[in-house]
Amino acid sequence: MLPEQLAAMMLVQLRSLAEKGTGAKVSEVVVSVPGYWTDLQRRAMLDACQIAGLNCMRIVNDITACE
Repeated sequence: MLPEQLAAMMLVQLRSLAEKGTGAKVSEVVVSVPGYWTDLQRRAMLDACQIAGLNCMRIVNDITACE
């Protein structure tokens, strides 16, 4: 199993939790990743979102997401 597939499994579970919590369908997301991730790792996260059936609107650094 590829890392992208594992991340996609996690994203599917998170989507399920978000849908239960909000009562709305989740299809578009913004993903926060560590600032030290390389471009290759960020692209892998985009692939994971695509596998999970999510439309990733943007990837932001974790520090930016906290502000």
